[in-house]
Amino acid sequence: MTASEFHVASVARCGLATLLLMPGGISLAQSPDQPTSGKVAQSGHHQHAGDKQDQSLEQTCASPFSLPSANCAKAPMPIFSKDGRLWLSFASHGHVYLTYSSNLGQDFSAPVAVNSTPELIYADKENRPKLAFGSKGEIYVSWTRKRAAKYSGEIRFSRSLDNGATFDAPRSVIDEGALSSHRFDNMAIDDQGRLYLAWIDKRDKVSADAADKVYPGAAVYYSVSGDGGKTFSPNIKVVDNSCECCRMKMEVAKGGRVHALWRNIYPDFARDNATAILSGASVVKKAVRVSYDEWQVDACPHHGPDISLDPSGRMHTTWFNGGGKRAGLVYGRFNGEQDLLEYDISIDSSASASHPRVLAIGNTVYIAWKRFVGDATEIRLLKSLDAGVTWSSHQVVANTKNESDQMFLLSDGSQPYLSWRTDDEGYQLFALEVRQVNRAIDANNG
Repeated sequence: MTASEFHVASVARCGLATLLLMPGGISLAQSPDQPTSGKVAQSGHHQHAGDKQDQSLEQTCASPFSLPSANCAKAPMPIFSKDGRLWLSFASHGHVYLTYSSNLGQDFSAPVAVNSTPELIYADKENRPKLAFGSKGEIYVSWTRKRAAKYSGEIRFSRSLDNGATFDAPRSVIDEGALSSHRFDNMAIDDQGRLYLAWIDKRDKVSADAADKVYPGAAVYYSVSGDGGKTFSPNIKVVDNSCECCRMKMEVAKGGRVHALWRNIYPDFARDNATAILSGASVVKKAVRVSYDEWQVDACPHHGPDISLDPSGRMHTTWFNGGGKRAGLVYGRFNGEQDLLEYDISIDSSASASHPRVLAIGNTVYIAWKRFVGDATEIRLLKSLDAGVTWSSHQVVANTKNESDQMFLLSDGSQPYLSWRTDDEGYQLFALEVRQVNRAIDANNG
């Protein structure tokens, strides 16, 4: 078969972003709980790549005087704005911060805090602050605030209508007051400008428990705003019995529709993927099952699926199985018109492979994932030129010796990138370049 070999260019490694001596004004390092505010788009202080340091990045980030930064953020979430800037949202010292780079991560603006009052914020591999942009320059931010009960949370939202000069006071979009779990938020904006916030919700399990009824897992809920985040609809249930500890994902389609994908719980605790289509305050297509791998486990996988739609509306998805018909990482192309998984392959059956991501640009599809090899963690990459029918051999994009975050595939509208933050190297952005070769896929990628 004809496939592709990757030439991966490391666009940038963000510099050690601890600039403790900031010329003029109070540095965030001096007052982590009362951050300075300022216009994101006109920040005068930048965190540069290539700055020399006398200590390791891990030591720098562990210092109580280090600045909030892309390098030290444990769970940064990347996104490109329409003007080509790379943005990161992350949590530090009880605040959600935003920072951007105008040169593909070579340096970043000084992070600006969204919430002035510190909160306990979820910031881990499956649950981290999110960022989205409106058509008129609005900046939307969501995150999950920890609540008093164990494994509980509430979905928080804030927005800026002046390019980041100011942010609204954060508010909850949850319309019930029980101390249940509302976590793993995800955000999307459809082509009509409507803003969607979705999450994993356990209010129905709380009610079922009170009535001494069995209720496996949680539920998927969402709320929608048609006025740029000024108000939100009542919370809308998408489905019962979703996985309670796996992130869900939304992807925007044409015609004011949004595709949601999550791990669902089926009979005998089989945890397979399901999808539904949202449009405004309506679930216009009820949940349908995507995968039939029958991984039966009454526990938390902490492995949500990923989704990317191509221009033809085909849904490309990746997921993890800990057992069932095929263990390891899987790719599938789902036809939503026929509710049919048209193509699927085992990406990597190794027990050390995890957290696959997928990105479709036209008929070109990329898959990336983490795999532990020896004493290092590798990021591996596959590519398909025919919308997921045939695939290249894997290419190792990057590796690291110590702890690392999940990685993300994203696009600036035309070019694919891979975003990854590690304890040793800090934040890195890789441009994915390809050239043609003839190779066949190795399903085990060993």
